[in-house]
Amino acid sequence: MVMNASSLPRLTGLATGMDTDSLVKKLMDAEKIPLNQLKQKQQKETWLSDSYRQWNSDLYSFKTTTLLNTKLSSTFNTFDVTSTQPSSVSGTAGGGAVAGTYNIAVKQLAQSASFTGNKVVLDPTKTLGDTAQGARQLTANTSISITVYNDPQNPSAAQTSAPIAINTTDTINDVITRINSATDSSGKSLGLQAMYDSNLQQFILKTKGTGTAARIDLSSNTDTLSQSFLSNTLGVGTNASVTGTAITNPVTIGSSNSLSIDLGGGISSNINLTQGTYSTPQSLVQEINNQIGKNLTLATKVSASLDATGKITLASGTTGTQSSITVNGNGTSSLGLNAPSTGTGTIGTLTASGQNADIIFNGNEINTLSSNNVTLMGINWTLKSPTVDVTGNPTTTSVNVSQNIDLEVKNIEDFISKYNDILNKLNSANNEPVYKDYQPLTDDQRSAMSDTQIQQWEIKAKSGLLHGDSIINGLINNLRNDMGSTVNTGSKYNSLASIGIASKSYQDKGKLYVDETKLRAAIQTDPDGVRNLFTQIGSTAAGTNGLLNHLSDDLQQGIQSLTVKAGIIGNSPYDQSVIGKLLGSIQTEINTQNDRLNQKETQYYNQFAAMETAVSKFNSQSSWLAQQLGMGGK
Repeated sequence: MVMNASSLPRLTGLATGMDTDSLVKKLMDAEKIPLNQLKQKQQKETWLSDSYRQWNSDLYSFKTTTLLNTKLSSTFNTFDVTSTQPSSVSGTAGGGAVAGTYNIAVKQLAQSASFTGNKVVLDPTKTLGDTAQGARQLTANTSISITVYNDPQNPSAAQTSAPIAINTTDTINDVITRINSATDSSGKSLGLQAMYDSNLQQFILKTKGTGTAARIDLSSNTDTLSQSFLSNTLGVGTNASVTGTAITNPVTIGSSNSLSIDLGGGISSNINLTQGTYSTPQSLVQEINNQIGKNLTLATKVSASLDATGKITLASGTTGTQSSITVNGNGTSSLGLNAPSTGTGTIGTLTASGQNADIIFNGNEINTLSSNNVTLMGINWTLKSPTVDVTGNPTTTSVNVSQNIDLEVKNIEDFISKYNDILNKLNSANNEPVYKDYQPLTDDQRSAMSDTQIQQWEIKAKSGLLHGDSIINGLINNLRNDMGSTVNTGSKYNSLASIGIASKSYQDKGKLYVDETKLRAAIQTDPDGVRNLFTQIGSTAAGTNGLLNHLSDDLQQGIQSLTVKAGIIGNSPYDQSVIGKLLGSIQTEINTQNDRLNQKETQYYNQFAAMETAVSKFNSQSSWLAQQLGMGGK
């Protein structure tokens, strides 16, 4: 362990009785003056660096938050948009919005390409190969491939996934996760959204994009295992069914009441309908489903339904090519069925396409919209639901767009207030008093003071660090010049003064005041001119650059100057900035001084030790002489 000289234990003053430590300390206090001056200089430069860095952060925040937010079109394009059917059509004003009343009818919404499977009962907590999945059980590993078309600008551009593994050890949620994260050969996401809703008992697959350009193609899955997974496990495709002829009220079931239902794969059983008269076909369908529900073999695997024409259908619960149903027995005639009646399922169509939105806007039909979010006449419209009557004919929604001058006035006033705040802080820093008698405290001074005294002292010691600073003073002048400049906008409202924003006197040091009446009148007369005064993009040299762009440029220049001077918050104090290099140099000098002081202290102690040795030797000799002289006298 390295120890400096002052930390070493010493036994002093034994011969002379002198307080050597106190004497050395006083000698070292004088020697430490250059070191204390260096530490004070280091502390002051550190404070200065911290101040510069804080201003760097504050100005950057003002530039990237206040200025950027004020530049947004929402600051000046302040419109109220009111819809007579907000649940179907809503809108917000964007750049270039035009006040007025618009009529819009939504015939259909843009939709994604999607597959919605038939009802399939899956247990998400069990693997697909578990026998608990019943008829939906996956009996062997397989894989599927999905091709997606999802680019409205290039409808023929296809993305095809690598084979998506489907294993008997997977749950349905594992499969969903793989589909949702599927990518093409370049690693780009297919943009698919898959889910299994256990309440609806349906698998759903759709594109995230909408419009006719959005397509899903599963037709490359031609092998038996992949088709079985799609149709039987996910329910994609049609189920086997048989449908009778229309029957009339009432229906009487006599002794010929037996139905034999064969679903293939060894699933076959008989049910007997309760004899009696059924007043409606619906009551007969209910009886069929009741008897099926009591049959352990058929329950959940087949069901009966009635269409609007009075035809009864018996349908298998499975889908796809493996789905089949045969109904026989002496009760078939009561249902309008032949004996036997047979039906088979199919894999169905393995492609799906989205659709465009179709609207009528101010009398003009537009059916090429691939999204339900569209910008027309500077209004960002959101289409939420078709506006049609009970017969399916489109109805018109009236949307009123009116200028909200109060909000624009408030937005401009808020910006001026924030500008005044930052300018006032800059002026305060630039004019803060300097207390020359309050220098950074030395270690000895600090140890002799209370915490409160130290705090009060350092408040004055830090005061005026940026008094008259060239960077801060330059920023103040640039910002005031920017806000007082004229912008060639082609409008009479080409300066802040022309819209009622100006300083009242020189003593205000650039603070701006808003004449709300004059500002409101300018916005009513020429809203574009007022907006361009602040946001117009042009040339500063040619006088066509908006005020906010002026400010942004000069703030960026100030930020760069501060960064060169002192770096940024988070950097090492000894970075490559001007002050960072100076602090590094000071620290090197401090290290040199510490080494010198250690050597000097050791030198003083050695000198006192030598003196102690000499005095001790002298005392010893004197004692011997005195002893000898005493003996001689006897």
